[in-house]
Amino acid sequence: MDTYVNMNDDRRPSMNDTLSKWIPRISLLVGLCAFLFQITVLYPWHQELSEEFAKLASLVKNATK
Repeated sequence: MDTYVNMNDDRRPSMNDTLSKWIPRISLLVGLCAFLFQITVLYPWHQELSEEFAKLASLVKNATK
């Protein structure tokens, strides 16, 4: 009883075979792109906003004294 598909029988891979091969790879690529975007764009922007909020908080604290 063979539980694997023998690809040497000259049949073309079905659409399901092709999708099941490429979907995980595409998913990994999309995830990596999203992670790189977060590291290179969103994190530095978050740091900049945090600094500006700290400055604003100190201005408000000084103005309310």
